[in-house]
Amino acid sequence: GNVTTKSIEIANINKEAPKITIEPYNKDWTNKNVVVKAKTNKGVLNKESHTFTENGSFTFTATDEAGNTASKTVKVTNIDKTKPSLSLSASTTNPTNQNVTITAKASDNESGVDKIILPDGKTGTSYTVSKNGVYEFKAYDKVGNVTTKSIEIANINKEAPIITIEPYETEWTNKDIT
Repeated sequence: GNVTTKSIEIANINKEAPKITIEPYNKDWTNKNVVVKAKTNKGVLNKESHTFTENGSFTFTATDEAGNTASKTVKVTNIDKTKPSLSLSASTTNPTNQNVTITAKASDNESGVDKIILPDGKTGTSYTVSKNGVYEFKAYDKVGNVTTKSIEIANINKEAPIITIEPYETEWTNKDIT
């Protein structure tokens, strides 16, 4: 009936995956790179920070000494480095003795259009001109990307025609005068 009892301590089992914490990063619209940093409570990260130069995803992975892994994917969708599009059109391209209105249309598929600057420095989408010339417009998106475009107006003519009378016979005559 003799019994021998022996205990052994097992302390090398680790089935708990590391925890990854993503530090706060810029989530507002920007035309700059976005840097995302990560930390882990144990083990080693595949990368401690990732610089996004364009929108996309990156997966941080932590591996501890027991081979447990954890992953966390960060998706960035707030980078806008693309200039807005800008189109200009004149109300008429036919010869005219009237003012011409130039209409500006801008679009931006990312952060959106903020404003259009007219040739006089004011904001708006149409500009009326009374004389020929080259007129410059600027379109800005919400993060400061800018597109500059010019249009030449060359069809305005407000000068009345000049009629010149050639010398003719002004003395009394009984003949036709041309």
